[in-house]
Amino acid sequence: MEPARRPPLQLGVQLGPLGTADGGAATTGDAEGMLARTPLAHLLAYAEQRKLTGTLRLESPTEKVELGIEDGSVCAASTTAPVAYLGQVLYELGVIDSAALNSSLAELASRRRVTPGVRHGDVLIDQGLADARGVASGLREQLERKVVHAFSLPPSTRYAFASGELSANRTSIVDPLRLVWLGVRAHRPLEQALSTLSRFGVPTFRLDAGADLERFGFSKEDRALADSFRTLRAPSGPTETLLAYTLVITRALRAEREATPMTSQPAPRMFTPPAMAATREEVAPKSVRRPQTQAPARVSNDARVNFQNAEIAVAQRDLSAAEILCRRATEDEPHQAEYLALLGWVRFLRTDKTKEPLEMLDRALDMFPGCERAYVYRAQVYRKAGELDKAMLDFRTAHTLNPANVEAAREVRLAEMRAKQGVRSSSGLFQKILKKS
Repeated sequence: MEPARRPPLQLGVQLGPLGTADGGAATTGDAEGMLARTPLAHLLAYAEQRKLTGTLRLESPTEKVELGIEDGSVCAASTTAPVAYLGQVLYELGVIDSAALNSSLAELASRRRVTPGVRHGDVLIDQGLADARGVASGLREQLERKVVHAFSLPPSTRYAFASGELSANRTSIVDPLRLVWLGVRAHRPLEQALSTLSRFGVPTFRLDAGADLERFGFSKEDRALADSFRTLRAPSGPTETLLAYTLVITRALRAEREATPMTSQPAPRMFTPPAMAATREEVAPKSVRRPQTQAPARVSNDARVNFQNAEIAVAQRDLSAAEILCRRATEDEPHQAEYLALLGWVRFLRTDKTKEPLEMLDRALDMFPGCERAYVYRAQVYRKAGELDKAMLDFRTAHTLNPANVEAAREVRLAEMRAKQGVRSSSGLFQKILKKS
């Protein structure tokens, strides 16, 4: 009878927004998983936070990568793909010229016929073609390029971490925070960044007081963007979103709710509108509409209160009050993407026009590309405008950001069913809701 096999520990599986492992992940020991569930950026951040030592092996259907990790820092990297040869790297860095490169390669080939483990750097130093400092700079650059290449591996890539084991030759020590940013900057996993940042209810962030930005090796421009988060704000645009994602998973950036003025008016209970609240057909035509029974909009000095009351007004089909409240909220806090997105939706419901609402929703997504609400609203407006491909793209993005979003999930599921049936149909829940009266 075979002994029972211990299930592998899940290293950092589905890392939380601050880069910590959910579900009691192990800090030591063997672990395995897939990059689709735990991306490489999260793995490196986790290893740094827990000061792990061992070998991280990545295996896709076409190649393998091994990363040596010592006390949380990356110290070695090997790839089956020809990513970066030391000689070429040194030549590109200006450490050696083409003549030195060619002669050292010939000598290296000759020596390896006798001693297979001879290294190119040793040959260069022995021949006086480069000094130890120059070779060290090349080894560091080579290591960085190999790790950045690993960020290009597909989500189906499997990883396995073996603690305490360093199989690859230790070549250099590189700060993992720098490697995380280099990989994210090069391969731009915007969808993963948006998914991570969207876990926060309020998309505003501030640098942690103890954040050491020097460790990331930012360029002058990127450092300026990072410094801008010393003031509470939301990321704007793809590059800022990727930078915020990097800072969040490495615990350099914290999510915060902006303080609002105290008000004597009690805040309303939190309200979750049913299935996209009111739509145009749900609001009775003027000719048959009942007399207005809602109380006039009560505007507060608290933008968040006004926004919540606007949501309630939409659900109660009081679109006039909803617009008043939402406009005041956006005027008081113009950086809040959710406020502007709701205002665009209300304008669409009130006017049945698409141009102005689309402009508002576009601006909301420029403020914060992870605004799930804006994607769902914009998808419906696009559908009304007849731009079905754009509508479906927005539904899919919203579904990626939040698989629990009922409307987005329904539309994605319907699209998949149609695709299986080989039928492209413009019918659907929102097509029926938004059709002309």
